Amino acid sequence: MLDKLIELSLKYKLLVLVAFIAIAVSGYRAYTQIPIDAFPDITPKQVVIYTESPGNSAEDIEKLITYPIESAVSGMAGVKLIMSNSIFGLSYVSVFFEDDMDIYFLRQLVAERLSNVDIPKGWGKPVLGPNTTGLGQVFWYEVKDTTGKYSLQKLKEMQEYIVKPLFKSVSGVEEVIGWGGDEKQYNVLIDTKKLQDFGITYDDIVKALQKSNQAAGGQYLEFNREQYLIRGAGLYKTLDDIRNTVVKPTQGQAITIGDVASVTPGVAPRFGAVSIDNKEAVMGMVLQRTATNAAKVVERIKEKIATVNTALPEGVKISTIYDRTEITHKAVNTMTSALLSGVILVAIVLFLFLFELRSAFIVIISLPLSLLIAFLLMDYYNLSANLMSLSGLAIAVGMIVDGTIVIVENSFRLLHDEPEKDKLTVVSEAAKGVAKPVTFAVLIIAAVFIPLLSLDGLAGKLYTPMALNIVFVMLGSLLVALVLVPVLILMLLKPTKSAENIVMKSIKKFYTPALIFALDNAKKILAVVSVVFIVLAYILTQQGREFLPTLNEESIMYRVIAIPGTALSQSLDVSKEVESYILKKYPDDVSSVLAMIGRSEKGETAQPNYMEILLTLKPNIKDLPLLTKEMSEDLEHKFPFVQFVPTQPIAMRIEELLEGVKAELAIKIYGNDQKVLDKISKDIQSAIKHVDGLERMEVETQLGQAQIQIIPNYLSLARYGISVAEVMQIIRNGIGEEGITQKLEGIKRFPIVAKVQGAKKDIDSIKNVTLRSKNGNIVRLKDVCDIKIVQGASFIKRENLSRYMVVSMDVEGRDMASFVAEADKIIKEKVKMPAGYYIGWAGDFKNMQEATQKLMIIIPITIFLVILLLYTAFNSLTKSMIILLNVPFGFIGGIIALLIGGIYLSVSAIVGFLAIFAIAILNGIVLVSFIDELRAKYPDVDLKILLKDATLLRLRPVLMTAFTTLFGILPLLYATGVGSEIQYPLAVVITGGIISSTLLTLLILPSTYLLFYEKEKS
Repeated sequence: MLDKLIELSLKYKLLVLVAFIAIAVSGYRAYTQIPIDAFPDITPKQVVIYTESPGNSAEDIEKLITYPIESAVSGMAGVKLIMSNSIFGLSYVSVFFEDDMDIYFLRQLVAERLSNVDIPKGWGKPVLGPNTTGLGQVFWYEVKDTTGKYSLQKLKEMQEYIVKPLFKSVSGVEEVIGWGGDEKQYNVLIDTKKLQDFGITYDDIVKALQKSNQAAGGQYLEFNREQYLIRGAGLYKTLDDIRNTVVKPTQGQAITIGDVASVTPGVAPRFGAVSIDNKEAVMGMVLQRTATNAAKVVERIKEKIATVNTALPEGVKISTIYDRTEITHKAVNTMTSALLSGVILVAIVLFLFLFELRSAFIVIISLPLSLLIAFLLMDYYNLSANLMSLSGLAIAVGMIVDGTIVIVENSFRLLHDEPEKDKLTVVSEAAKGVAKPVTFAVLIIAAVFIPLLSLDGLAGKLYTPMALNIVFVMLGSLLVALVLVPVLILMLLKPTKSAENIVMKSIKKFYTPALIFALDNAKKILAVVSVVFIVLAYILTQQGREFLPTLNEESIMYRVIAIPGTALSQSLDVSKEVESYILKKYPDDVSSVLAMIGRSEKGETAQPNYMEILLTLKPNIKDLPLLTKEMSEDLEHKFPFVQFVPTQPIAMRIEELLEGVKAELAIKIYGNDQKVLDKISKDIQSAIKHVDGLERMEVETQLGQAQIQIIPNYLSLARYGISVAEVMQIIRNGIGEEGITQKLEGIKRFPIVAKVQGAKKDIDSIKNVTLRSKNGNIVRLKDVCDIKIVQGASFIKRENLSRYMVVSMDVEGRDMASFVAEADKIIKEKVKMPAGYYIGWAGDFKNMQEATQKLMIIIPITIFLVILLLYTAFNSLTKSMIILLNVPFGFIGGIIALLIGGIYLSVSAIVGFLAIFAIAILNGIVLVSFIDELRAKYPDVDLKILLKDATLLRLRPVLMTAFTTLFGILPLLYATGVGSEIQYPLAVVITGGIISSTLLTLLILPSTYLLFYEKEKS
């Protein structure tokens, strides 16, 4: 089949050239169209359910909203995990599904389930969250007033009714979330003494407002051959309309709202605020829709800004705060520059070894063509160009040319050795002679990366694009090598006087004695190398482990946590102090400081005691990690009453998204009683606080929220003829400021709130709120209710219908695996767990554990598959094992490089070892297949002499494949941009592995072959 393919390609040369030109053009078009992002979409299939329930406590929201929703969705097909957070005024439920399910279908199923959830009237309505990913916040902006004449309330209105609709009209935008500013409402401030004087109840006010703010349609009237629409326009237009609303008709004059209350514009209670450079501001966050191109979405948003600025009043404009494409371009540029540098270095290496422009050109042309085929396949399979997918190309850039090198080198040699033969015949024989080993080598390289395709969870989402791209580009290189390269050789390559150049002659001068020594001492050398490998393998098992190196986003962000119950105004004051201090202390490093306090309109479950501070850094900071460390220590010393936890925007969202915790490593304590959970978490903190490597530890404080509990006294209520509903109505609406109805101003909607005047001055004012029953009894709230101050829950977290609490921690100077092992042992020894309570580790360690367990199953299967492919190629189990024995010797250099670099064993390093596996197999196939060819041609030649000659003849292709791979990976080793630290362990391992694999292939493999076949020969 392969021979036929080569014959056809040589027969239809022009057709082949036209076909590959078309492929190149299509590939380039795909290259320009591929979505660009910083990272692969690591978000699990997730449907979020929000239920706004203003004024209600976390405990009540958990019982009445969160638990019913969890119960409704827990039986759905494909559900992997249900996480929830019940906080003051909000229920948040996140349902995670299997990755192969369609998100739109899932949202429909969840919506159907929600329609049957029984939530008490007035406690809110569950709604689906935006169809976006956890990394969907692609653009942040400020609605900036440069004149200083607009209030925060006016800026909030502009954000809601001008900016938001315009940005939502942009293709790919799912939602625009506002944060900060004051929300307008109309207050009906009720004087309870006047209610008593006129004999009116609070419920009368509520019903009067609702009944008097209505509109109706009366169909139409035909009159004088015209149709007149009948429209009842009874909606409030002015504040006087509200004031003149009739509450109670009397014999003389009707009692109106204006008689018992004052009507004024006001602001609604808020749960979050934004401060930029010590000044309150209004900002927005644009969320991209799932499966859209982030770079394109941001590009369209930026184009829309001009329209938005035109629509805004003079002096108000959109100012960019955070643009995801900045880190996207940085990450992609890191990989692109590494890829281009690799291509250039590979081209130089090829020329030095071949020392002939035509053959070098043929090999080099296969590089861009193979890459363009990979881009074509990326476009077909909807893979984005990101840090991980492009790194797959960067890893493979040296291996792309391996097949072409073998075919070109074989043709180059035969054209020199057999100049009298017809050129077409020589080229055809040269290509056919190595087609089978080249094909099997490429297939084996593809098979070696199968373990990455089998990973699930975070590791799978990160490394699947890398593995796919390696497979794509290697298949592309095989197509180029078997179809195009023979044609180019026939058209361009000419016989030369010498098949060798000065570089190869110099290498052979040193290599030949070493090879003879290795063949003469085969058993000793094999024994020594085997011992070295066993020792190094044992040392590797003792090496520290981590999931991934920390990604450097070239940014600084802090999570700042105060004690539960801290007021929003207090947090805002603290944020301004922190901002002023940072700007004053670090003027050369920081240009702006943004503080986001509490929560926004949607998507956040934070309390007023929590804030996130993002620093806009100036360019050319010499040592960002050092600056982060110094600043963190400085802030902790200056503001000891709050916790500062350094993080980065994307890293924090990933951690929170996958585990519900905002930390790299955390312990989740499961159980039903929050007080018991709190005690266990503090016991754990005390037990492991001295474990080596623990930089900081944060115990999640779910309790400690001060509450004013108003508990109805049923006997007292019965005595005065007042119902519980009347008490709850005045708590919810009169004190809690829940809207009664709305005032429409064009498309704008503002709530009308019936507030009890002076009810929230202090605790006594709440106690003294008066109620009037239907039969005329007037009582104070404290007369019919028990009112007391208690400590309640600030928030309640649940996972798979069980409550949990989190102890999060940062580990520095030590690998995660050994830290977890030591800490877990101490916890089991020192912390007593009551029945029904247990712990689980979350974060990086859990991801590493899951990835390792999966690889331990898949890698043996992959090795078995490789053996099958090798057996198919050589029809010999002995030769398959000889080639496979080459792999551990290749690992020697990778392990040494890892140990010298002081690098922990991570998934990234494991990928490096897989690449070495592929390289070692490739080298082995090239050498063993040629040895077999010579043995068949010269059966009477002494095996040792034949092995020496075969290895010397195959020295150039082996060295070329090794050096092209080495120089292809070198740019990743020295890269310094965003994302380079993720690829660094991989590059270190491959660099060390290539060196040892090449040396040992050229020395040990011939010796091993000699040991296996010496007796057979004799």
